[in-house]
Amino acid sequence: MLKKLRDKGFDEEQCQYALNEIIAKNYLREDEYIRQKTKGWMYKGYSPGTIAMRFTQEDLKVEPETINLIFEENAVTPLDQIQWLTRKKNATSEIFESGEENYKKRQKVLAYIVGKGHKFDDALTALRAILHP
Repeated sequence: MLKKLRDKGFDEEQCQYALNEIIAKNYLREDEYIRQKTKGWMYKGYSPGTIAMRFTQEDLKVEPETINLIFEENAVTPLDQIQWLTRKKNATSEIFESGEENYKKRQKVLAYIVGKGHKFDDALTALRAILHP
């Protein structure tokens, strides 16, 4: 927070005053920030591991158990996420039929799912199960 204020050109006294006010008014609620960011990323299809990595990039230490608990509270699993991502890409069972065009479609869907942090084998297995019940 201080770095952002300094980068915007505020002097040290103004930065400290602003930070003290924010703390006094209990605006910095890291636990709620973590909960809301996790839910947002979860509903975008990011895997728990990718979410943990994103918090690390923000210099926040979040235990994997915390992320998993938020997933459980919202009744979301990685398989649910893969299903959402598959529907989002309008994947149909035809992508498992032979042919260059279907191969390319299948690879695009799998790359999209893996890009969200899911394991390739899990994505492939789930995709087959979803499209070939």
